[in-house]
Amino acid sequence: MGLVTCLHAQTPKTPTAFVPRNIDGSQDIQPNIAPSRTKDEIITRAVTHVVLGDQRQWASADGRTIEAKLIAFEDLVMESKKGVAPVMPDPPKYPTVVRDGNIRLSVNQKPVVISLSKLSAADQDYIEKIRVRHAAKP
Repeated sequence: MGLVTCLHAQTPKTPTAFVPRNIDGSQDIQPNIAPSRTKDEIITRAVTHVVLGDQRQWASADGRTIEAKLIAFEDLVMESKKGVAPVMPDPPKYPTVVRDGNIRLSVNQKPVVISLSKLSAADQDYIEKIRVRHAAKP
């Protein structure tokens, strides 16, 4: 018994009109079209990174440098409907500084995951001090 998969794609005729086009050549299957939302149903989503240190210059083990801020792996996510003030969630009590041997840096306001082993020894020591400072106390 074989498995058959149908793929659909839409290509624009004009900037405002789309016509469904079946990739496999069949004409009996049409894509599902979601109903449009009203302006009151639009949800705004904002993501805020938990910053753990000031902007500084980070050095890799091979001597390359980058300007970035250390951020936690947890993000603060706010969602709200139009006209409703968003509620800022509380930051984590014990933010995750190192996860699976990686850290997160905010480079040009975008999160980047970097392996801790690729950083210089001085930066690895700096990370360890921050990790200990933010670790859960027994």
